[in-house]
Amino acid sequence: MRRCLYTALFCLAGVLFLTGCYTKLSVNLGNGTGEKIQVKSAYTGEVVQIAPAKFKKIPHSSGDLIVTTTNSESFGFPNVSLLAHDIDDSYLDKRVSIFGPGYMTLSVVLETNMELYVLAPGRKGLVPDAKQPGGYPKQGERVVR
Repeated sequence: MRRCLYTALFCLAGVLFLTGCYTKLSVNLGNGTGEKIQVKSAYTGEVVQIAPAKFKKIPHSSGDLIVTTTNSESFGFPNVSLLAHDIDDSYLDKRVSIFGPGYMTLSVVLETNMELYVLAPGRKGLVPDAKQPGGYPKQGERVVR
């Protein structure tokens, strides 16, 4: 009986340990453009619609983000990465868990001038004269179809 109990506890501990070892990476993108946009992660291929003045998370770790406006203009933002050495940990919202996956989120906002700014965790808007990490703000490059 004890052997069966120890085996069950060992298996449970193994499952909790294994499922708590990976991290979900995402970008929390805010739409400051004043119009509805569509955002595609070149890393995952996932596409999300974001209404004006709203934020939405998209699974993404590194690579390009492609933004399409309502008038079908597309802008690419190269090398948006949570794993870049230029991104200081103070800009990342990190959570770890032994009971499931942890996560790491980079919050950014797209402004009307098609520039992508990094936000501090928990912020919903730009702070005037706030220091941006290296490579930011990123200027959107027109994508020709």
